[in-house]
Amino acid sequence: MQDPKKSYHPILKTFRSARIFLHFMGALIMASIFYNQPNYLIWGLVIFFVLVWPQIAFTISKNSAKSRITEQRLMLFDLYIYGVFINLVSLSLWPSTAFIVGSIGTVVLNGGMRLLLKGIGFMVVGYLSTGLLNGFELFQDASPLTTFVSIPIMILNTIILGYFSFHSNTSLAAVKRNLKVQKEQIEGLAGKLAKYLSPQVYGSIFSGEKEVKIETNRKKLTIFFSDIKDFTSITDSMEAEGLTSLLNTYFNEMSKIALKHGGTIDKFIGDAIMIFFGDPKSKGEKEDAKACVMMALDMRQRMHEMRKDWEDHGIAQPLQIRMGINTGYCTVGNFGSEERMDYTIIGNQVNLASRLESSAAANQILISRETYVHVKDTISCQKKEEIHVKGIPYPVQTYQVLDLHENLKSADNQLVENQEGFSFSADLNQITKERAAELLEGVLAKLKGV
Repeated sequence: MQDPKKSYHPILKTFRSARIFLHFMGALIMASIFYNQPNYLIWGLVIFFVLVWPQIAFTISKNSAKSRITEQRLMLFDLYIYGVFINLVSLSLWPSTAFIVGSIGTVVLNGGMRLLLKGIGFMVVGYLSTGLLNGFELFQDASPLTTFVSIPIMILNTIILGYFSFHSNTSLAAVKRNLKVQKEQIEGLAGKLAKYLSPQVYGSIFSGEKEVKIETNRKKLTIFFSDIKDFTSITDSMEAEGLTSLLNTYFNEMSKIALKHGGTIDKFIGDAIMIFFGDPKSKGEKEDAKACVMMALDMRQRMHEMRKDWEDHGIAQPLQIRMGINTGYCTVGNFGSEERMDYTIIGNQVNLASRLESSAAANQILISRETYVHVKDTISCQKKEEIHVKGIPYPVQTYQVLDLHENLKSADNQLVENQEGFSFSADLNQITKERAAELLEGVLAKLKGV
């Protein structure tokens, strides 16, 4: 991985070029004023500021973790030096204007008006601090040579500043394009990795809610297991390619239903599916249990529809699933090593859910009493036999899920009779019993008259 200090902002090179140009122009102005004065301090300062300082500033910014902010601070130092130069030229009109105009544009491009206001302050400080040592000689007339140098420099600076702005915008546009490409690559990779994780787990990791480290906690969850009855005999009667296609279709349809109800898909184990509700997102123990049983009902209905499709395609032995559901405290979190982790659940309650599934008959949903207590208000269940599970010292009462109360009530109001040559149906939710009886009497009267 690249060291962040090496990943400097690409327009720093542009700022370095601007600094070299500005300082060189400043050196020309200073040379036009002091060309006949053997002031070694001034000449040393000018030479350092033109030849050495731009490279030092670029190196400091490049190696900074926050290169753009560092560059802005260095520009404030530049303006301090310009304040020193303005004092040295005794605030002469044209050279002072050239120093001010030459620096303002670059500062505004780098940091906006806020940085400009700070820069003006640093320039004033540079002027005043030098004045304390050098004195304050105000508005001395510049020589014709200095004026001749200063005016073209300001014009040239405007041209260079325009180019500098264009180059900066071009560099930023290139950065944005590069970031867009990298973002698309990361999103593509993340999308592929998401296929190996439950969406809830994937979302909690990428949102920062969960850290990728070995960590577990105790939670009350509702656990679901399902498998395909007599799957071994089905594998013996089908080719591998056809079986793979059938199984993947089955998993795909069941996964859609699980995600629709908010279940966390733990894993596929051969022909079995393990799902849990209550982590990483939970609607509360009761709602999680209801969602899980509703999911199981939808799966059972979808399997009924899929069996018809499979029969139409010539699959003689259609798939029949059995399901088990339990609610209880489990240990949930990341298990494994630092290099390879699995987000899953463990505990006796998980084993109980698995045992309920293996005890269920074909197309049957078997639940524990703990789950039954949460769903009995909305879902009809039939009490079944007790089972004994290793690790649980008491017998576990089981219940078979029938359907929603409202669906069973509606079914009680459906009168349907189909025989060869005879068909009758009546929906007592839409017609009264008296009206249905009148219609039947009319039919009977016609039959007697035949």
